[in-house]
Amino acid sequence: MAGLGDALSFEQEFPILHSVEDEQNLIDLVTNNRDNTLQEVANLATKYVKLVESHAKLFNDNDSLLCEHEAVKKERDSYKATAVEVETLRTQLEPFNQLNAQLTRLAFEKEQAWEIIKNNNSSTPRLSPEHPNPDTFHGDTKSLFIFLREIQAKLTVNADWYPTETAKMIYLKSRLRDKAYNAVIQGFGIDGTISFSSVQEIITLLQQSFGNTDEEGTAQSDIMKIKQNHKPTIEFLNEWSEVAAKTGFEDKAKIAHLKHALHPEVLIRLQHLQLSLVPISTTLPGFLSQIRHIDSVIRSTNPDYIKSKVTLPPSVLKTLTPDTHTPTPFTTSEGGEAMDLNAATTKYTDPVWTNAQGNKIPQNDEERKARREFCFAHGLCNWCNAKGHKATFCAKAPWNSGKTVSKDGVTIEKGKA
Repeated sequence: MAGLGDALSFEQEFPILHSVEDEQNLIDLVTNNRDNTLQEVANLATKYVKLVESHAKLFNDNDSLLCEHEAVKKERDSYKATAVEVETLRTQLEPFNQLNAQLTRLAFEKEQAWEIIKNNNSSTPRLSPEHPNPDTFHGDTKSLFIFLREIQAKLTVNADWYPTETAKMIYLKSRLRDKAYNAVIQGFGIDGTISFSSVQEIITLLQQSFGNTDEEGTAQSDIMKIKQNHKPTIEFLNEWSEVAAKTGFEDKAKIAHLKHALHPEVLIRLQHLQLSLVPISTTLPGFLSQIRHIDSVIRSTNPDYIKSKVTLPPSVLKTLTPDTHTPTPFTTSEGGEAMDLNAATTKYTDPVWTNAQGNKIPQNDEERKARREFCFAHGLCNWCNAKGHKATFCAKAPWNSGKTVSKDGVTIEKGKA
């Protein structure tokens, strides 16, 4: 039996442990070749136990013989040397045991961290896709309407980007430049305080500073003057829609104004649709869609049709705008001739607005607005109900005649129209 103390035998059976020189060397071996190192330690311990049991048996059988026999002495010396080596290795392996415990704990903590990250990712909602920022506003009155509309769209679509009113106000300020910026900056303190209570308060300030104080009235006046002429239909509709949106008119009145403004070729095609029993839309979006389609069809055969001069037959607009006039015959007292009466020639009186009860005089602000839109739609004076002029130039109006009269149940004196 080869003894544990034999250097050649120990090196062959335990090459890793035999190569240990110091504690750091052992830690490196355990880190890089953990399984093989532990296996050699286990094998060494097993051999150690077997040797102890073998030696104990020999000592019990013949204690005196073992003490005197040279071979037994040699084996005992080898055992003692091996025991010392094993104890040394056990001492050297103690740091490894501590390191192994630390590695086990770190692996457990890593698993816990991954679980936390996974749970956070699944519970945290993602932000909505970014909506384009509106162009910066510098104080131009014409661009205020579009800017405010786009800023509202941004704050609505990306509401989760600006969860507080403060965040919304700061974002609105970031889109202002020059005069517009100077108009609101006094509400934003250097220390971060904001004196405004809401985004709407800032918008109101911008409207008061750069908006039209009578935007609706201006738009109502402008829409009466707009004509397409030779402007491309799509471009014209975009400009017209921007003005129409500010008038406060209902769709019926807007459609009536648009018909008077469109290129004659478009109106003729629109009449063809109506004569073909294709219904004309009574909603503005639907009507605009039909006009765009007509424009597309015309341009497919005549791209430059808007440059041509087309005389619009009087019957076209009359067909497109349902006639609400009531036919009454001429009388001789009204300047008619006998032959006029015999031929049953008729004339048309201007339509008159009435409310649900049949009253011609509006009873409240809502009815006054309805009457105003009715007059605009039919090209009537909002004062005397006649065609051919507006209330501003009405000869019967008190601001032109100097008389005190009653309009819609309200007494208006000279100079107070």
